[in-house]
Amino acid sequence: MIRKATKDDTKSIAELHELILGDSIFVRLGRPFLEGFYYALLTEDRLAFAHVYEHEGRPVGFIAMAASHESFYGQIKHRAPVLAWSLIRSILSSPKTIGSILQAMGFLLKKGDLIKCDAGGELLQIAVHPDFRAHGDDGKPTKFFESTKSRVAQGLYLEAMKELKKRGIKDFRIMTGDGNVASNAFYSKMGAKKVESGIKIFGHPTSIYRANVEDSLGILHNTGL
Repeated sequence: MIRKATKDDTKSIAELHELILGDSIFVRLGRPFLEGFYYALLTEDRLAFAHVYEHEGRPVGFIAMAASHESFYGQIKHRAPVLAWSLIRSILSSPKTIGSILQAMGFLLKKGDLIKCDAGGELLQIAVHPDFRAHGDDGKPTKFFESTKSRVAQGLYLEAMKELKKRGIKDFRIMTGDGNVASNAFYSKMGAKKVESGIKIFGHPTSIYRANVEDSLGILHNTGL
């Protein structure tokens, strides 16, 4: 079942993010910051939103979107004093990571200006627990997919597109690592167009995609969702 995420999902979403997106910028900022970030996101509905895929009472996948990346990152800067407490907790829990944490926070505060793409919204994160994907690392269908035929990532993406359309957002941007083959293939399949690649973020080549909401909806509806 896919539903709109609430602040009560904060810890579950943070856990999924940490488990599945372990090399992301947000994870570098520490678990306390990750939970603080998602709590802020889920209480700022006018700027951002998230959906979760729930199975047997627990979220096993999520998608988080910013309706306006300029306003969203502006709000992060505005909330910097509050988020700073989460950073302090992260540093106290793991003092050796202070350099990495400060570097990641610096990038996050400047991200809205550094990533050049004039799309209105931004796909912040999408993640699905490996057990609930259509295929495993071996390329074979998972037990979950064989029994349900549910494509969790596509379902989450569809709900996000519906919400963006309802809010009047026509296009959005996506950032993903060049080496993430599955992620790049998924976004291309959803109709996103690569506008830049090879951008170095913490030494990792990264690509920027631009996607149109109506085009994405058309593709998703043609898949039978």
